[in-house]
Amino acid sequence: MRGKIILFSIICWFCFINVIAAQSSCYKQNRAYGIAFQQLGQFEKAISYLNKAKSCPDKPHDNDLDELIRNCSPHSNEAVKPKTEKNSHTKTSTLTVNGMETSTSVSFTSEGGEELLSLSGNSDSITVMDLPYWCHIINSDHSTLVVRCEKNKSIIAREDWFKIESKDGEVKVYITQHGYPQLEINGRIELISVLPAHTGAINYSINTLTASDYDIPTIPAWCTIDYQAGERFQIRYEANDSSEIREGEIIVISNNQQVSIKLQQLAERQQVNQVDSLVNIVPLRQMGNDSIESNYTGEQLSGIPNGLGFSINEKDIYYGTFVDGKRNGIGIVIIKDPENIYQGNCPLCVYYVGEWTSNKRNGQGTCYDTDGNIIYQGRFIDDHPIMEYPSDTEKEESRKFGYIKYPSGNYYYGETLDGKRSGKGVFYWATGNSWYGTWDNGVRTGEGIYILADGTFETGVWEDDMKIN
Repeated sequence: MRGKIILFSIICWFCFINVIAAQSSCYKQNRAYGIAFQQLGQFEKAISYLNKAKSCPDKPHDNDLDELIRNCSPHSNEAVKPKTEKNSHTKTSTLTVNGMETSTSVSFTSEGGEELLSLSGNSDSITVMDLPYWCHIINSDHSTLVVRCEKNKSIIAREDWFKIESKDGEVKVYITQHGYPQLEINGRIELISVLPAHTGAINYSINTLTASDYDIPTIPAWCTIDYQAGERFQIRYEANDSSEIREGEIIVISNNQQVSIKLQQLAERQQVNQVDSLVNIVPLRQMGNDSIESNYTGEQLSGIPNGLGFSINEKDIYYGTFVDGKRNGIGIVIIKDPENIYQGNCPLCVYYVGEWTSNKRNGQGTCYDTDGNIIYQGRFIDDHPIMEYPSDTEKEESRKFGYIKYPSGNYYYGETLDGKRSGKGVFYWATGNSWYGTWDNGVRTGEGIYILADGTFETGVWEDDMKIN
């Protein structure tokens, strides 16, 4: 019995010694397997064994497991061979550019500029191959290389690549450069400006960096350039004292791009009595009730204005919405009498576009002066503006209330944006027909009323200048 106990103790001691030995060889064994599979190109197995080595209790504090795992990335073209003292032919360095061994990339804006590339490895003697014509090497040493890219004057982006070579390898550098922004004036590539008959100035914004980035080679004889700054220029125009609208063109050029600004200046004599002539355009009917709208054409309910319509009284002309014979909703008012209450509450206001409640301006509205410029944009309560009057409208210089006459004999009375019908307005055909409603970029969009020369009318919704219901 005593002999059996002794034998059992010897066996246990032997197993314990084997466990200790296995633990002491865990790191070396798994690391060796990882390196072997790495050299065979079987990176997933290599990473598996290297991760096992990281969990071994005998792993030394300073080890190269993380570096070996990084070198096993599937993106590497070749696994890095382990350094050994026995093989003197093993590489001791690899060329890298910005930390990358095979390829890297740099990006430039359309303005061009410089990009610093960091080199590592034995880069004492490097060669740059296949450099694009629009790039140059302006400085290089054993650790850095500076690439300068020229300005891209095209709106089309461009891309290319070049190689950096040394005895330790080669790295491709991919280059991308943004195209120059599309030249825009006031945020547009096409522009029409309608100018009042009297002398004045108009400002334009341009998406360039400095005044030297653009030129204005063409300008009408009746216009001059007041100033030309980096992102803004101002054109001054003379008065048009003739009876005909005159037209002109401003051409702006920058980086082989061109934008044309079409100018239309109203005639001094033509502006006289515009409102008086407007009174006689649309056929009106006498209202047989107590409404302030003594002459009215439009939607009715039991003989009372309800819906979209057009009216004239002794004070003003109104296009808009009615409820129970009163102005309610959104409408345009063109002032006839300079002494009326509207102008009294809003000095110099001749045109009003906005909200109404029970014949009074209530809600959001905009006032324009005789030249069509905004003088107030804000809220009203019972016909009174409740915000600062006049408003700061410098940012709204492109929005006007205009009168535009066309060669065909048609004309438009209403809001414009950069010379195009935009907002609320009335279009008159030479045939005697008219349409009131909302305009967007020159076309009818939204609810409107179409009044024929014989006094009949129809209402509905328009989209892209077509009635859809």
